[in-house]
Amino acid sequence: EVFLEGRRSRDRRFIGAKTGFLRSLVASGGRHVIVPISLSYEDVPEQSALYDEACGKPRRSLSTQAACEWMWRALRRKVHLGTVHITTMDPVALEPPDSPNA
Repeated sequence: EVFLEGRRSRDRRFIGAKTGFLRSLVASGGRHVIVPISLSYEDVPEQSALYDEACGKPRRSLSTQAACEWMWRALRRKVHLGTVHITTMDPVALEPPDSPNA
């Protein structure tokens, strides 16, 4: 399983998806199927940090300890993200370039 995501920057602008993995799949010469899946939720986990940055406060430094603490709180159901929405789209066949179906 691989996550090829279009991402957002911290100021909410879209950043293009990384396509190296898709290029590797095509170059392998095999047939592959991509299943697009979207995960979204009502509350943004880092909303307070984004708000602080928008108000001119310095960005909080990232740390493994903080990430682990957040995950521990989430596992104990102490983090509330609202409703989580999962959407799947139709599978997309990725054919090799020399395939008659490509």
